[in-house]
Amino acid sequence: MSLASRAVLLGLTGAIWLNACGGTSGPNPPPPPPPPPPSPANLAIVAGNNQNAIAGQAVAIQPAVKVTSSTGYAISGVTVTFAVASGGGSVTGAMPSTGADGIATVGSWTLGLGANTLTATIAGSGVSGNPATFTATGH
Repeated sequence: MSLASRAVLLGLTGAIWLNACGGTSGPNPPPPPPPPPPSPANLAIVAGNNQNAIAGQAVAIQPAVKVTSSTGYAISGVTVTFAVASGGGSVTGAMPSTGADGIATVGSWTLGLGANTLTATIAGSGVSGNPATFTATGH
């Protein structure tokens, strides 16, 4: 084999090897960014609605809501604001964030005398069930 043939063969072998190993065009481009997290689409009561308790005492079951996407997947990290709407009661832990299961639970809800309502609200528009309203009776 002539020297020129060897040079051509060596050049082709090198080109094939470089092409198989990613070429010589520089570093690989960075991976695409991850998709954005899904937006909240639904807010639903999962615990603590329609209770009775002694006025001035906390209800037995802490009110809780679940935040899901339009496809029904739980959304974590959403801040839920619980606020007494009527009845003169009070809440603790009024601004929890949803966990991996999409659920946020108020710390406690103490009732006033008579009919009481508590709302759970998340930021954003177009969220079905927002705000969620809990009812309870203090006696």
